[in-house]
Amino acid sequence: MTPPDLAIEIASPGNTAREIERKIGAYLSSGVRQVWIVYPGKRQVIVHSPSDPPRTLYADHKLTGGDILPGLSITVSSLFDD
Repeated sequence: MTPPDLAIEIASPGNTAREIERKIGAYLSSGVRQVWIVYPGKRQVIVHSPSDPPRTLYADHKLTGGDILPGLSITVSSLFDD
């Protein structure tokens, strides 16, 4: 089975850091090219990829799709209700 290029996880208050890290590791080791962890309570997204350190994007930052989702460019704050 071919893994997706992108995995998106919405962290809930009940998720532990260990659970999230385990999921990220599982996605990346299975061949997923990028993982976005969305933290609604913090209004941020952390972008993980196998070859780069994690990048934390805050409300005023742009989240782009790169070569996985060409043309996607949205402000992180637009992901959350005001």
